[in-house]
Amino acid sequence: MDESAAVTTQTREEELAAALEAAKAESAANWDKYLRERAEMDNYRKRIERTYADLSKRSRKQLILRLLGPIDNLERALAFESDAQNLTKGLQMVHGQFKDLLSSEGITEIKTVGEQFDPSLHEAITTEPAGDRPEGQIVAEIQKGYRIAEDLLRPAQVKVAAKS
Repeated sequence: MDESAAVTTQTREEELAAALEAAKAESAANWDKYLRERAEMDNYRKRIERTYADLSKRSRKQLILRLLGPIDNLERALAFESDAQNLTKGLQMVHGQFKDLLSSEGITEIKTVGEQFDPSLHEAITTEPAGDRPEGQIVAEIQKGYRIAEDLLRPAQVKVAAKS
């Protein structure tokens, strides 16, 4: 092998060694970036989880604080010695406060009596002979059902007219 070929081989080896070192350095830099991004995503996820937990806790606290007003009035009505008429009037007022609270939270009652039975909104508990009513018409409400916005919160339990 002549001297120029040896120099060319040595130069080529040096170039390859330099390229390998550059690739190793780039690989190490990319690995470091990857680890930093991973840590940043973990921190972001934890921060979001804390934010949602705090938001849930605050919302629950606000709702409970709103429930305390009617409960306080109910306790006052029960503690105050009065006649049955005044007690009934006080209980009706507290009932109204609770209904207003539900309404302000977007909760609505599901219509029942006189409506056609809808299994997505109603739960048939019992039936009674239809008589002159159309089959499937709701004749009595056993327990109220509620929706929150368009979502079913609890189905209404009803009695439905059926053919004998």
